[in-house]
Amino acid sequence: TNCHYDSYNNLLSVSRGEKIVALLPPSRDSLRLLKPCSVASRSPNHSSLKKREFYSSLRSLALENGGDKPKALVAVLREGDTLFIPEGWWHQVTSVPLTTGLNVFFRANENVLPNPTVLNLEEKAFDLVYPLRFLLARTASCAASRLLQKHREEFVEGPLFSQLRIDEWKQMLRGWGQLTRSPSVSVVHALLLNSTLDIIERLSDQCDKAIWTEALMTIPPSAAFNLIELLSPSGNTATTMKGSRDAIRRKELFNKIFESIQGGETKQSEVLKWCYKARDEFVHDALKREISELCIGPLHYIS
Repeated sequence: TNCHYDSYNNLLSVSRGEKIVALLPPSRDSLRLLKPCSVASRSPNHSSLKKREFYSSLRSLALENGGDKPKALVAVLREGDTLFIPEGWWHQVTSVPLTTGLNVFFRANENVLPNPTVLNLEEKAFDLVYPLRFLLARTASCAASRLLQKHREEFVEGPLFSQLRIDEWKQMLRGWGQLTRSPSVSVVHALLLNSTLDIIERLSDQCDKAIWTEALMTIPPSAAFNLIELLSPSGNTATTMKGSRDAIRRKELFNKIFESIQGGETKQSEVLKWCYKARDEFVHDALKREISELCIGPLHYIS
């Protein structure tokens, strides 16, 4: 895996082979070194560095410190070894071929924030890095879900639908049951904004490829957020049998949707990048709105 942290404590055991685990604490120095993804991104707990870049950064840090070892712990796990990886700690795992292991995730304490009555910002700066990122990522996700609902309501009542022909309007309404012919780009956007997995699957099967490709290339951020969230397995659902089947279905549908884009692999990659970018922009905007309401509003009211 590339460098990331988990929102659970983790016991990593090796039953065969060998794993090399590099760990860094949830400190500000680690943030500067690892260049984490935005808390509004799909992977707020991941570093933006690739594996090679990660180790190169560690070596560069060692040179900057006059040859001293960087502030990282490295563990080599062999058969029968178990490593405890604390919640919030950055870690990158490298395995030799044919290595097998087991992860056991657990939450020791649901309250991830330090007790505010004993909080000293200077002394607790180390402790605040992970909880703040954890809360901001959760806030971004919740704010985006609320904003999505608002966009759905505005979309239905907005001027866009006044531009649709009567047959398109009726077709969109029929789309909730069964699509009978290929809809226009604007109707596809409406359906993606309000989609379920079943509707997306029918769209990818019955929609004209040219229209489908154009719809994804011009997808509104709110619809992109809904589409990506539906196609991405959430949490640890794959740890159950039902969760595994659900994750497989989402992955197959994800591949099916983007493989149906006209223009080959290059165009598929461009469309996929745009969908991710639009999704992240939507979540970032939702987070900014949320912080503005929580912070600027009350301060303005008090003044």
